[in-house]
This record gives sequence, structure tokens and C-alpha cells, in this order.
Amino acid sequence: MSNRKKKYIRPAEGKSCPKPDGSPLAEDGEELAVTGYWRRRERDGDVIITNRAPRKSSKAKEA
Repeated sequence: MSNRKKKYIRPAEGKSCPKPDGSPLAEDGEELAVTGYWRRRERDGDVIITNRAPRKSSKAKEA
């Protein structure tokens, strides 16, 4: 089991990024362990790392 802290990782707007195993990172993002790989992708502007998933817009509920 990994001791690395998990955070929410999503592709930057207009970007796509593979996970270390070669599978694609979900467009909406995923909760994953933050490793050197993800820090490099963040530094290159390929992904955005946040503490939690973005909230759903309340405008969708109004429609």
C-alpha cells in the first residue's frame, strides 16, 4: 500500500495525459497518489492537482 497522499488530478484544459501505466487519465480527473510523475506533469502544465474534485454546477439543477 502506498504511503503517498492522494489528491484529485485532472488534465489541464485542452490537454490529455497518460497515467504511468499508459492508460488515459479520465477527462473529469481521478483521485490518485501524488508521485514524482504527476509533479512533473503539473510542472509541464499537463495536469492540475487539487485537494478535491470540482463541485458540480448548481446551474445544471435549475434546468
